[in-house]
Amino acid sequence: MINMAAGLFGQLLNLILAVAGRSILARYMPSEYLGINGLFSNVLSILSLADLGIGAAMMYALYSPVARENREEIRRLMNLYRLLYRWVAGAVAVLGLALLPFLDLLVRTDRPIDHMVLIYLLYLSQSVTSYLFVYKAALIEAHQNLYICSMYANFFTLVRYGGQIAVLLLTRNFFLYLLVQILCGLLPNILASRRAQAIGLAAEGRRGGADVPLPPGGPPQLSGQGDGPGDLPEREGSLHPQGGGDDGLQRGQHPHLRPGEPGDRGDLLQL
Repeated sequence: MINMAAGLFGQLLNLILAVAGRSILARYMPSEYLGINGLFSNVLSILSLADLGIGAAMMYALYSPVARENREEIRRLMNLYRLLYRWVAGAVAVLGLALLPFLDLLVRTDRPIDHMVLIYLLYLSQSVTSYLFVYKAALIEAHQNLYICSMYANFFTLVRYGGQIAVLLLTRNFFLYLLVQILCGLLPNILASRRAQAIGLAAEGRRGGADVPLPPGGPPQLSGQGDGPGDLPEREGSLHPQGGGDDGLQRGQHPHLRPGEPGDRGDLLQL
């Protein structure tokens, strides 16, 4: 329930602040900047298809080992997850750089925009860095604690739009505007990564309680009438290797079979 509430609140917050932020951007910056903001965001969202559903697949794979507290399997899956997302980040970077020669064909404006390539590279860096730490957030979600990631995202959404509005009102510098956007997209992933590490260490601590060292002299022995560590007092009629019960059973005999009948242990050993 708390995960759903945090996610719904985050969606509403992001919607309201996005409208306010775009309104300020359109009012205090030339309309061309608003256009390239939407254009580059859409282009890089297409490149993010390189993910190919890896996040959903790995999330499904994590549920079972997390439920069983199988640390070795969790570690193996997280290493694989990290490797795959690094490949995705590399693929997005390569594809994004491959579009650089075609920027003049993608962007057609009445007035030239200064430092168009640098602006595009800043958008590309935001997209690439979003894959560097996000894989650890899967461990939080697998522990049914998605609200933690939502709280980080909601907080930095407020910081992002507040900082961008302040930058536009005070400096009207589009580069600072983009730097605030990049930092506020990267920081929640870093914090979620550190929280995921803490969750993993806590899980190892819970599991580590089973590895208690034995006291000096070995494990405690059961006290009984015999001299051995496993001797227990005999009961009447009980099976015992030395006999002595009311049934007078000898070694290897079944309680309901006479010696020599099929099923007697001596008979089986002779086969």
